[in-house]
Amino acid sequence: MATTGTYYYSSSSFSTATALFTDTELTSFAPDGWYSDQSIYRQQASGVLFAETSCPNCSSPTPTPGPAPVPVPVPVPVPVPVPVPVPVPVPVPVPTVSYDYKEYTDCNGSATQIFRLVSGGTFQPVYKYNNICYGNPSPTTSTSLVDAAGLPSFANCGACTPTPTPVPVPVPVPTPPPGIELFSTNNVNLGQSSSSAACVLQTSVSIYTSRANVASVQVGDIFYTNNTLTNIFNGGLKWYGVTNVNGDYPNLDNGYAFLINSNGEVLSITSCVTVTYNYYTLTACPGGGGTLYTTVRATFASGVGPGDIVEMNDGRCYEITEDTAPANTNDYINVYVDCDACIADNPPPPTPPPPTPTPTPSGCNEWELEGGPGSVGNFSYTDCNGVAQTESVDDGDSASVCALGLPTLTSGSGSVTLVGPCTPPPPTPPPPTPTPSYNYYQVTICPGGGSATLTTVRATFASGVGPGDIVEMNDGKCYEITEDTAGANTNDYINVYVDCNACIAANPPTPTPTPTPAPTPSGCNEWELEGGSGGGTFSYTDCSGSSQTESVPDGDSIPVCALGMPTVTSGNGNVTLNGPCPTPTPTPTPPTPVPTPTTIYGRYLDCDDPTNLLDVSAPFGTTFPNVLKSGSICFEFDTNAGSGVNGSYTLYASFNLCLDCQNPPTPTPVPTPVPSPSCNLVNLEFVSSVNEIVCDDYEFYYINTSDFCTATLLYRTPNCDRAALAGYYNNGSFYRYWNGSSFTLSCTVTNCP
Repeated sequence: MATTGTYYYSSSSFSTATALFTDTELTSFAPDGWYSDQSIYRQQASGVLFAETSCPNCSSPTPTPGPAPVPVPVPVPVPVPVPVPVPVPVPVPVPTVSYDYKEYTDCNGSATQIFRLVSGGTFQPVYKYNNICYGNPSPTTSTSLVDAAGLPSFANCGACTPTPTPVPVPVPVPTPPPGIELFSTNNVNLGQSSSSAACVLQTSVSIYTSRANVASVQVGDIFYTNNTLTNIFNGGLKWYGVTNVNGDYPNLDNGYAFLINSNGEVLSITSCVTVTYNYYTLTACPGGGGTLYTTVRATFASGVGPGDIVEMNDGRCYEITEDTAPANTNDYINVYVDCDACIADNPPPPTPPPPTPTPTPSGCNEWELEGGPGSVGNFSYTDCNGVAQTESVDDGDSASVCALGLPTLTSGSGSVTLVGPCTPPPPTPPPPTPTPSYNYYQVTICPGGGSATLTTVRATFASGVGPGDIVEMNDGKCYEITEDTAGANTNDYINVYVDCNACIAANPPTPTPTPTPAPTPSGCNEWELEGGSGGGTFSYTDCSGSSQTESVPDGDSIPVCALGMPTVTSGNGNVTLNGPCPTPTPTPTPPTPVPTPTTIYGRYLDCDDPTNLLDVSAPFGTTFPNVLKSGSICFEFDTNAGSGVNGSYTLYASFNLCLDCQNPPTPTPVPTPVPSPSCNLVNLEFVSSVNEIVCDDYEFYYINTSDFCTATLLYRTPNCDRAALAGYYNNGSFYRYWNGSSFTLSCTVTNCP
């Protein structure tokens, strides 16, 4: 039997509803069954209303008293019809409906509402639900039973939110919204990673500010998602392109890119329109001009150019000339009609009177050297040991020195103040001379230069000597360095020549004197075989009639018994008769060749105290790690030296840098040999002194790490086989001093002019 009840749905009519509910919150589906509003009837199954059918004869039964209907949404009395005598149509099963969901934000507050649409539908920019306007849609993984279909929709929040009715207090004045609507390229927390990426997108999302237009927005301002400026625009620390008009492009329509954090605050502003500059040279205004700047730039739009007087960042006055200048970033502060007006607003500081000369005390005294304003002060003095010294002091810094007589300022600005008598400290022992770094090569004897006695040579990085060079070695002979590397050795060259002919001309080979033949005694005799320059190889017949050979190193000798006189078959040497041999002596066994070294040694220096050493050993051919840790102390590899008194390097944890060792992020792993340093390109400026740094003349160099401040080697060739010349090297942020084989200074901050 049909009954009357109160049910709820989210649509504007029973015909367009997708489901019936028993509560106003639309959370509990009505029971499965047939429902009618006396015009149509529909079946609901598992929360889904099927297709509608017109009622053949629907009469209103006496309603059963029930709860008072709630105005929103509209309750619908749905009696169940009894189709007699017309048969009830059998419903065709309808497939399960799937939905898309989006989250909207209250246009005038921070509340949010999730709406749904049948999958494939198009969400509108703004919906009005329960008399509240919701905009700024964003994707969500949450669900809702509130259908967007049938709700009033609008193009933007302004069209949805009605203009407040003026209140006549006392004169009817319409209250304008406090916020100005601008338009963003991206919704909240969906910005771009850079200003350039944001500038080229089209604006489509409402964003509000208290400023009059996009050009008025300043760093520190807050953006909002509603025109009452109560709900912040969560930028998520990303870039958003913003214009005054919806649908514009910031880079084409005078827009800006804003870096907005999660609090809606503007952290940085970039104009999306490319600014074009003119570049000019400057001359100082007479009587108050500066010397720090020689060039300036001015935008086309400013109209500033030749003949104008400008105040620069040093607070001094300059005139723009008609001469163009290279591109630069020197912006002016203010523009004046003439030099007098500029100097009146920016008077130069008075020149301090020269200090009254103070009688120079005798003996060794302590002096305070103080750098003057605006430049580095360079001082010269004689220390208490009678040695001439120099000292450079930055603006605002000071240095104490002990000197005989008064230190003098040689350049820059500064002052000298007497502190009092100075007791010279004990002389500091000189720091250990850094062991030079070497390349090791193989050599071949120059044609016509005699017999080779050497096969390898070593050359320091700083020398630049390498493959193809002709060198004179300690044996007085000429060799060419090949491209083949050799093991570590101590064979130093004496001189370098342009070619073999020049070397041999300066070092002609000494011919081996031919000994005067002596009568060869008969029988078995003892002969002394003596190795000459480079050693010699001899052949002879022993007293048993067998042929023998003997190799004798330079400076050594070996007695042998032979029939007839032994002869030199190669190299250099002498044969001397000792006397008859009583009985044939067995041929001596040739000496065992010198074995190849099985162990190498490495010397490490304490990362904080270079006088503290760690000497370790490793199998021959091992590449030592950059840094080892002994206990709590970190040591950095210096050179192949020492005697390995601290044991094998595998007993210690290894690291790439001192910083990694001193601040390990995780427990030290099992030590592993570190690969040989890499060869990395770096742009550096090379000067002979710190005062010559200008930060504009960079060239390609190569270092053995990826960070200039941690590099230990510096090269001038891409193969890292030629050391760079000695001097100061600057990467624009830091500079260091390279002595030709190692860095002697850590990174110092560069003050670019």
